[in-house]
Amino acid sequence: MRFYNFTFPLTFATVVTALITIAPAGISVTDVSQAIVKIAALLPGFYIASLAAVSTFSGAHMDETMPEPAPEIYIKTLQTEGPEKLTRRMFLCYLFGYLSVTSLFLVFFAVALELVIPSIKQITLSLLPTEYLQTFVVVTKTTLLFALFAVLGSIFITSLQGIYY
Repeated sequence: MRFYNFTFPLTFATVVTALITIAPAGISVTDVSQAIVKIAALLPGFYIASLAAVSTFSGAHMDETMPEPAPEIYIKTLQTEGPEKLTRRMFLCYLFGYLSVTSLFLVFFAVALELVIPSIKQITLSLLPTEYLQTFVVVTKTTLLFALFAVLGSIFITSLQGIYY
């Protein structure tokens, strides 16, 4: 599971960020965030609809415990406390809930970048000495691209898990 949660998204983000950073065309963070907004703006609605469909589907097999090794979560209620094995319905509801929130976050973050980057450019031009400006731009661009693509990679691999189940 560690591969799905960490390794794939971080590898995906590293490769794509490196390709964009060394691209001779000079792709900006604003260009990337605009492309992500165009693509990812549809995702929250899709994931919320999927969550509603999974939570209300009446199939009896959805309430069976998942096959071994079944994923577990720690649940604490007034009556019980401890690990509980997930049913298919619970697993898919957690999965699509995570995807809904993460895709909303990605869209808001990308839109915020589009709105804030011009102001950040003006502030850094006025505050930073010229010799540090290029380094600051490269580090900031790389960090923002890596963050965007790490979240996008996580959404992608988790969506594939949802399609599988």
